[in-house]
Amino acid sequence: MANPGQFAPRGEDWVPRELAALRKELNELRAANPFGAMGIKPMPDGLIVEGYETVNGPLEVNGDSVFNGELSINGPLFLQPGSIENDALSNPLTPLVSHVDASNFALTTGPNVEKVRTTITVPAGFTQALIYATASMNAKNYNGSTDSMYLACTVNGSTPGWSGQQSVPAGEVGHCTKTVASLLSPAGTSFYVNAKASSGAIDWAASTGDQNSINLDVMVLFLR
Repeated sequence: MANPGQFAPRGEDWVPRELAALRKELNELRAANPFGAMGIKPMPDGLIVEGYETVNGPLEVNGDSVFNGELSINGPLFLQPGSIENDALSNPLTPLVSHVDASNFALTTGPNVEKVRTTITVPAGFTQALIYATASMNAKNYNGSTDSMYLACTVNGSTPGWSGQQSVPAGEVGHCTKTVASLLSPAGTSFYVNAKASSGAIDWAASTGDQNSINLDVMVLFLR
């Protein structure tokens, strides 16, 4: 037994006890994550950052990167030519043209009546269509007095502006045009453009040859 003022004997097992205590502390340190308060979780092949990350210097990424949330770039973005493969970027728009025509039709008084139509299919992945269409018509007034002919061009039933109009003397052939431009957000997988026509005071008979003819030309730029 030690006297007062003397150190107590450690005993013969003090070395094994010290080693056991050190082993316990090492195991606890090994299991602990010193970066946990920063939202960093070490993994066998990398790490997971649960919180935000601010990089004040250059950042070089040599492997594939996936961003599952919003990404804001507040400065210039320089890309290697040909490096963008996503269709929305490499093919932001696609063009289409269409032509249809008809001949030997009659004109009647009253509302314009459809004479020709083209149906446009919307490519997958596109949500808007910028449309420019022109209709042109020749028609002979077989009647005994001067009369007018009218020509309209519509996009999915919508007629921008007034109809084209031409006064034609008796027995003569008149020419009329109508051009429209429209920005359409198609509700389905297709839309149509047509040309409609009518006469003024009296009906005009169908032509015996190709004197009554109509052309419709449509240009479309599809946008994503």
